[in-house]
Amino acid sequence: MEADQKKNVRDVVIVYVIALVLLKIFYELRKVWFFGNILWLIVPLVFFLVPYFALRWRGESFAAYGVSLPEKIKEAFLEARPALRLALLAALITFPPFTFLFWIWSKFIHFGGIMKMTPMAWVSIVIFQFFYVALPEELFYRGYILGKLNKVLPPVLPVLKVRVGFGVPVTAVLFAFGHFLINLSPTRLGVFFPALIFGWMREKTGGILASAIYHALCNVLVLVLEQLFF
Repeated sequence: MEADQKKNVRDVVIVYVIALVLLKIFYELRKVWFFGNILWLIVPLVFFLVPYFALRWRGESFAAYGVSLPEKIKEAFLEARPALRLALLAALITFPPFTFLFWIWSKFIHFGGIMKMTPMAWVSIVIFQFFYVALPEELFYRGYILGKLNKVLPPVLPVLKVRVGFGVPVTAVLFAFGHFLINLSPTRLGVFFPALIFGWMREKTGGILASAIYHALCNVLVLVLEQLFF
């Protein structure tokens, strides 16, 4: 393995471990009043700041990893439209079979304590899921980590007319383990499968907006299904 490849692998390992250790610590401190009230803010900051400082250390920026902001509102709108279309198309294809499987699964697993939500509460949930959950996680996993891994494992395999590499499943594994580590629930490992789609979207579009939108929609769908079936 060349020196640059070793450097990129080392960067991924260090950034991933630091982020997960911080998230685990803050999660365990959630019952402490101060941390419990700002946990919603700490999590996205960890996902942003840890890779940010790693990139600054290397003299790099997020722009090289598919994360950038257009200078004008019009440009942002035009760039968002294809990402939104792709996310909605993926939802249209994947949500019906997932809903059916979730309904079957709900016959054997019962969480209990599901709170009925008002329409306005759902609006806030959608906003929260996109800006505070999906976008930071996609920036971290599909932006930084997958971007780094692609330098070591370049995309070579065509999947639905999009070239992907082993970085996509490796990132999905890290994504699933990161979710599992927080509360040690085996069901959290299931996020590996949608993470493969997130990675494919990242490779198709060259950015994280489509995967972030689809990611948020997936999270909202699960919340809706919990209201319906549990």
